[in-house]
Amino acid sequence: MERKSWVCFVCNNSVFEGQRIAFTKYGPAHWECWVSWIDKKLNYMMHNDIAILIESEDFINIGIVKLKEYEQRVNDENFKKRLYELRKARN
Repeated sequence: MERKSWVCFVCNNSVFEGQRIAFTKYGPAHWECWVSWIDKKLNYMMHNDIAILIESEDFINIGIVKLKEYEQRVNDENFKKRLYELRKARN
């Protein structure tokens, strides 16, 4: 199965499904590129609350990626459906 891909709006390199990705109004970005872009926009003075929000979003995104991985690995269709529903509820 071929993974979806996009172009990172920050570095212009490919971003692949399964990687840590930020989907923004400017387009998709590698997670690290996006965080660096935000930090630069804030003149490298990221407020603690913003940093916590970014870390929280990262935590949720990692969970979504793991759920998708488990969804592909599980054999039982009922389990697969439940994992899909959990993942979609987090998007």
